[in-house]
Amino acid sequence: ALGDTDRRALRDALIAKAPDMRDARMRMTQDLAGLVTALRADPFDPATLDAALAAQSHRMTANLDLAQGVLRDFLVAMTPEARIAFAARLAERIAPRGQGSD
Repeated sequence: ALGDTDRRALRDALIAKAPDMRDARMRMTQDLAGLVTALRADPFDPATLDAALAAQSHRMTANLDLAQGVLRDFLVAMTPEARIAFAARLAERIAPRGQGSD
């Protein structure tokens, strides 16, 4: 529901808050590799699987928290008119087909 300019601004704000974003993606890939290793282990160890899933969950939660914080700051900084327009576009996107927005 954001325009290209706003999406770029959000991306830039996220990069400013998390300059190591590429490293974070690499760590997420390593988390997945740990999951694959746990699944392939013979003998299979559920505790190793649990640890791999917990590491992945922790990293995903941290990334989501960061992104939501950046989005919150962005929305708070909008003018009332821009917020209302954004809300209308968002409502349109999430409404069941044929319903429209409020």
